[in-house]
Amino acid sequence: FPVTIDPPALFTPNNFTLSVWTKLIYKAGYQTVASVRSYEADGSISRKGWILYNVGNTLTLWVGSGGQFTIITISNNFTNPTQTSSTLSLWQHITISIASINNIATIKCYMNGILINTNTNIQYFQNTATNLRIGAANNDFSAGNFLSSGSLLDDFRFYHTILSDIQIYELYSGRVILS
Repeated sequence: FPVTIDPPALFTPNNFTLSVWTKLIYKAGYQTVASVRSYEADGSISRKGWILYNVGNTLTLWVGSGGQFTIITISNNFTNPTQTSSTLSLWQHITISIASINNIATIKCYMNGILINTNTNIQYFQNTATNLRIGAANNDFSAGNFLSSGSLLDDFRFYHTILSDIQIYELYSGRVILS
């Protein structure tokens, strides 16, 4: 079931690293691993903050620029459509870092401790209106974006700093010592 954590703005600082172990079951459509995105009372989205989505079998990071989302693909083969239970899927370690100055960010995406891509000059606007949701995209908890039944998340971590490539690999391998 989804989890909501307050207060607003705590999980959209200018610089942060997010780390989570995932074991997702395939689902057509959207599954939200975690999000801190703006959500207006009338249902419109002001497109600020971030969303870690699994869309079909593609893991993506959506980053709000105020007017639209920039969609960054992390993996095109993240889940297998033939996987019908968590015993068939694999644990994957996902790490995202966002370093932003004046709403322009460098975003790094890692899988299993390895840098998958670096995106520079990405517009990133903090979401100061809504809270962190794990397993759900919206504050209204509309079930359409929930994780599939049987999907698992573990060791969700949020750092108010940018971890180095070495620290991220050590975090993945279980040897991290952060000071």
